[in-house]
Formats: sequence, C-alpha cells, structure tokens
Amino acid sequence: MKFQGIVCIITGGSGGLGEATTKRLLELGAKVMIFDLQEPKDELDIINCLNLSFQRVNITDEKQVQMAIENTVKIFGKVNVLINCAGIGYIEPTILLNPKRNSSIGRILAGFCRSSLQNPM
Repeated sequence: MKFQGIVCIITGGSGGLGEATTKRLLELGAKVMIFDLQEPKDELDIINCLNLSFQRVNITDEKQVQMAIENTVKIFGKVNVLINCAGIGYIEPTILLNPKRNSSIGRILAGFCRSSLQNPM
C-alpha cells in the first residue's frame, strides 16, 4: 500500500496501538499528526521528523478538535485519513461497570465526529 503524500490524524497516537500505527504509517511514507493528551515518547522523534507532528488535544472537547483539524491543514495542507486509537480503559468485573463512566466513550466519539463533519477536509 502506498501512503506517500497521505496525511493522517491519529487520535491517541502517543502510545499503545496509536503509537504502533504512527510508526508504521511513517515507514510507509505518510505524514502523521498525533492528537493526544500525552506527548509522544522520544523514540517517535517529533523534532527531527518532518512528516510527524503532535498537538495536545482532548478529543472530548469539540472546539479543541476543530482547532486541531484546522492546524493540521495549515501544517500539512490537507487531511486524508482519521484513525481513532484514543481510549480510556478500566479494569473491573463487567458486572460492576458504571454506565455513567462508560458513557464518556460515546461522548468522545460523538464530539469528534461532529467536529469532523462540520469541517470536511
């Protein structure tokens, strides 16, 4: 698959699955913008990689997402792909899960999708 010239936003791109996805897309020639609350680890080398950038974004905040998308377009000229790897995990038995806490995941995705749809790339 060719990713030369493709611009990707990866939410949660600073760690775990998002970090692995970021590394692979960079290897394939993509330009990657990370939206995350945590700064990427040193091994991603944001300073010396022209195809990689980071923005501290809380994707539950629609205004932050909207501004971050606009900044991404200013930096890379466009956005082609969105990959959502942002997540919040809880370790507890399923029977004890708190529905109020779990509903935040729906708010995260709904807020991000609303911002993306209002600002088509």
